Amino acid sequence: MQLHKNPNLRNKVCEIFNVPNQLQENVIQCGEEFVRSLYPDGPKFGDINNLRHHLYNKAMARQSPSALLDLSSLPPTKAACAQHSLRVYLQVQEWLGNRLPSTEWGWKLVEGQLLPVKTTLPPAPESLLSLVYCHCKTNCA
Repeated sequence: MQLHKNPNLRNKVCEIFNVPNQLQENVIQCGEEFVRSLYPDGPKFGDINNLRHHLYNKAMARQSPSALLDLSSLPPTKAACAQHSLRVYLQVQEWLGNRLPSTEWGWKLVEGQLLPVKTTLPPAPESLLSLVYCHCKTNCA
């Protein structure tokens, strides 16, 4: 959905992202709503993870079992979307002349460099990761 076709969402995004000292929860919620609006039927899903799951199942049903799914066609996870929304808000505030601490808005300081926080969650649940193990003959862990 294009932003100009949804004036309510456009107004909400402008209200949230243009206000200095906005609450992070508001930025995250608005950012997720915007990202959901980019996908067909996205707005009817109350949670981006539910939308992601729905689109994953839909894509898997359309292709052969041996085909690889292009994960970039799926929306980000809720945690990744939240971090992206925080970085977008920080950028808008920078453009407006409002300096905010980057490390509180989706960035981390690593060895003197600012790097984006991609997600706050592990790549998979620990219970699943513990099932995966290496067959290396050397100590790769």
